[in-house]
Amino acid sequence: MANPLRTTDQVKTILSDFFGSNAPDVLVQPGSGPQDVIDTFSQEMGRSYIIMTYNSLKASVAGLRDLISDTTESASFREQLGDALEMTDSELNDFVDQTIENFAGNHGLSRLQATSATTVLRFFTSSGAPGTIPLGTTVRTPGLNAIEYATSIDILSQPVIPDPTTGLYYIDVPATATTAGQSSRVPLNRVTQLSPPISGFTSVTNIVASSGGTDTETNSDLLDRCMNALKGRELDTIYGLDLFVRGQNGVEDALVIDNSDPLMLRGSGNEVDIYIIADNQQAANDSVTFNSSIMGDSVIINRQPVLMVFQVRVNGALQTAGVDYNFVKDTGGFAGSNIAVDKILFLPGRIPSDGDGLTIDYSYNAMIGDIQSLFSLPENDIPNSDVLIKEATEVLVDIIATIIKLPNFSVLQVQSNVMTAVQDFFDALKLGDSVYASDVIGIIENTDGVDHVTLTKLAPVGQVGVQDPITISKNQYARLNSIS
Repeated sequence: MANPLRTTDQVKTILSDFFGSNAPDVLVQPGSGPQDVIDTFSQEMGRSYIIMTYNSLKASVAGLRDLISDTTESASFREQLGDALEMTDSELNDFVDQTIENFAGNHGLSRLQATSATTVLRFFTSSGAPGTIPLGTTVRTPGLNAIEYATSIDILSQPVIPDPTTGLYYIDVPATATTAGQSSRVPLNRVTQLSPPISGFTSVTNIVASSGGTDTETNSDLLDRCMNALKGRELDTIYGLDLFVRGQNGVEDALVIDNSDPLMLRGSGNEVDIYIIADNQQAANDSVTFNSSIMGDSVIINRQPVLMVFQVRVNGALQTAGVDYNFVKDTGGFAGSNIAVDKILFLPGRIPSDGDGLTIDYSYNAMIGDIQSLFSLPENDIPNSDVLIKEATEVLVDIIATIIKLPNFSVLQVQSNVMTAVQDFFDALKLGDSVYASDVIGIIENTDGVDHVTLTKLAPVGQVGVQDPITISKNQYARLNSIS
């Protein structure tokens, strides 16, 4: 950490040399007056040196990077800075965080905050009577380090759906983790404990792997955005659009493509598609009157893009997915955007009559529309351009592994360690990151308590065997669906 200012030791040496050269008869040793002057002055000078060095560092991205780097020199400087400012380690960390946030604020940026993961919970009951699940009902994963989820809508006397496989009935409810960060994500069928018990319901599980859930932006990442901000906003460039979208809270990764890219499926002129990894699951309900001359055999859902359909009712009568209707995702050029046409397709012989009342309970990714709306603001207007935000395609991966554990580790302990390690690995994957068997094996074998592992399945949902690699396109991202 280079600095032109003199250190305390250098100042003491200069002062000692001064007395030695100009007043050789003066006694300069510990306890003497001159030595006390030297020590007191150098101590205050040393404190000033540290603070002046800090003031120099905080004026630039490069200097702030030096301040937070993990080198021995930087760690030593931070320790001296804490002493000079009379701060504890915790207080100093907060002070440095605030310093970087102040610097970012000068460039119109603020730290991105942590977000909570979301999932869909399925509550089972043996009764066919309507069920009630209050807003904020909590459930959790098993184990000591339980992850808790709370329902995000109020279910009042809602009809239950029969499950022919189990003979039970169920209600699906969107839920959000009660803590934020990537650690709030869980794979399929992990949220299984009712906490506390819910009257009338016997069990629960999450029927989809959770999505969303981002950590608070690190100092290093915030400084990266500061450096990019210095290069200019330039919303009329791919670089500028990428920078702008990545700066929105909850966005993990982004890909900007123009009309020259094979992934562009709409038009051939000024279109720009921006794929993002971001999720803000919100529940919604559509109530419509069926009109066959307008709707044909399907109903386009109002809020797009749709994540999941919970219930469809016609004149209050519950409809069965796969028997009465199918939920069909848009696959055209607008798929994954807030103007997609995800829909309910009624099967032959099950099409409602004109005038029938339809209600559709579903969830959608509100983040897509939220970011799209930013481009409607006058300050973000880009002349002669057509920017469309799209959700990147999630590729869910199933893993089955046989593990030989080390002695002195319990099976439950090893299972928990492995699940956490593999979840962390998948959570860190970005757009276009393919999944290699060697990486997954290495993650598991380097987990506490594992002696050896054999993979018997590593494949996208619905596929079999060990696919090595699982190839991920640049507008896709891999996430863990289940591990057993």
